[in-house]
Amino acid sequence: MNYLFELISSKPILIVILLSNFFQVLSQTSEIAIVAGGNGRGDLLNQLDYPSGIVVMSNGDVLVADLPNSRVQKWSPNVKVGVTIAGGNGSGNGANQLNFPRGLVIDQDDNLFVVDSRNHRVQKYLKGTNVGITVAGGNGQGLSSTQLSLPMGIDINENGDIFIADTHNHIKMG
Repeated sequence: MNYLFELISSKPILIVILLSNFFQVLSQTSEIAIVAGGNGRGDLLNQLDYPSGIVVMSNGDVLVADLPNSRVQKWSPNVKVGVTIAGGNGSGNGANQLNFPRGLVIDQDDNLFVVDSRNHRVQKYLKGTNVGITVAGGNGQGLSSTQLSLPMGIDINENGDIFIADTHNHIKMG
């Protein structure tokens, strides 16, 4: 099934389309190119398995949350193999592990924030590091102010405030 996944405003990429475990982009010149995956479903560095979140960096790198592989892959322009920049050490709750990563966002300092759904937390990866710091949740699934319940999305505003779509709690936290 083909469907519009996310609108990206950074140039030259305008539209990202999720097609069977890879991302295609439509540029301003209407050229379509695969920018991540495209080699079937799997866990190799040139594959994705149900990509669930995407961020396009100012330098053109594309970051993809690879849901069941519990990793975030970085795909640089014109490169056919991704690099694991977060997770990728099996599903788990260690600082170097993820469990069904979903939403991604980058702050003004190029730090990566990953919604780690099944660990009910948000991990922050300082620029250039692959070990996360829990900045929200991480205290089991629940309703208290220190808990999340299957978070799915994240955003950061210009003031650095973090907003989390916390699915089972039916709230956005800021």
